[in-house]
Amino acid sequence: MKCADPILSGSLLCCWWRYGVAVGEIAFDEARARARHAAGAAVVLVRRDAETDDIAALEAATGLLTQRGASTSHAAVVARQLSKVCLVGCTALRLDEAQRTLQLGDVVMHEGEEVTLEGNDGAIYRGAVRRVVEPLGDLCARLARLRAP
Repeated sequence: MKCADPILSGSLLCCWWRYGVAVGEIAFDEARARARHAAGAAVVLVRRDAETDDIAALEAATGLLTQRGASTSHAAVVARQLSKVCLVGCTALRLDEAQRTLQLGDVVMHEGEEVTLEGNDGAIYRGAVRRVVEPLGDLCARLARLRAP
């Protein structure tokens, strides 16, 4: 991912991630995730912990961000099975469920705002970050030469 500075990034902030990119509106519960998904919106589910009851919400989401958890946690296992981008164990994440906000460092975001989870390096971006794919150029040319008869 390029073109923006992450709010947070790296494995020191999130203990496990699944590769890929998830972009969507922040949703704190199943009702919001399912309603926004049914309306055609992409959703990122944000929870303190992901529980068994969150599976339906996770199915509707493009990604999952949790404050607690580990690579063997229920959230990580279910996300892997559903092929969802998942950042778990993000200890810098603070949730205020009464205000429907999350805080990452100095950045406060509200439910419904867009967020980007970059599962390839564990970064979190405010908003929908445009993905720029850089061509491999020289590497692809070298590989083509090696594969040629």
